[in-house]
Amino acid sequence: MALTAHYVTTTGTDTWANSTNIATPCSWATAWTTGNAGPGHIVYVKIGTYSFASNFVPTNSGAIGNPLVFEGYSVTPGDGYLGRLNGGLLVTTNMPTLAFGSGFHFAYNGTDNVEVRNVVFTGLNTGCSVATGIPTCMNCVVIEVGNSSNCEGFNGGGECINCDAILSGTSAGYGFDSVGSIVNCQVKNTATSAVAGFVPAFRG
Repeated sequence: MALTAHYVTTTGTDTWANSTNIATPCSWATAWTTGNAGPGHIVYVKIGTYSFASNFVPTNSGAIGNPLVFEGYSVTPGDGYLGRLNGGLLVTTNMPTLAFGSGFHFAYNGTDNVEVRNVVFTGLNTGCSVATGIPTCMNCVVIEVGNSSNCEGFNGGGECINCDAILSGTSAGYGFDSVGSIVNCQVKNTATSAVAGFVPAFRG
C-alpha cells in the first residue's frame, strides 16, 4: 500500500493537512504530539536539530502492511541514507538529529508497526526503548548514550542485522533496547559495557 507523505522541518508552521506538500511543512509538534501521524503515513523529517524536553512516545501505531514511518532526509526524500565510510561508520550528513535531555528516551510503548529510518539520537539515557510493540530502526545512530554503567547499546530480543558499536567513549546506556528489528544501526562513543549481552550479530 502506498504511504501518504507529510513533511516536517524545524521551522515548519503549516497545518497537518497542508503538510503533504514539501513546500508547506508542519512542525514536529503538529505531526506527532497532537497524534496526527498514524497508519499509512510516512513523515519525512528534514535535516536539523529537534530538541525534546521529555520522552517522546508516538501517539499512534501503524498497522500490518500499513506502517507509520518516520524518515530523515536532507533535500529530497530518500536522500537520508548515504551508506558507510571505508572505516564502517554510517554517514550522518543528511540525517536529522533528535536531541534529548539526559534521562529521556524515544519510546515505543504499545505502538506497533512503527519504523524509524535515517536519524541520529543524542543526549539519551536510553536510546530507542520498547515496553511493548513491534518497531523497526533502520540506518539509525545513537551517540554517547547513557549516564550509567553495565547497560547495553543493543539490548533485548528481536533481530539485529548489520549493526555495530564504536567503543571509544565512557558513557553506557541502552542504545536500542528490545527493539523488534535493528537494521544497519550504530551506537557510537560508548563504553565497552554498552554492548554486552545482545545477540552476536553486530560488529564491535
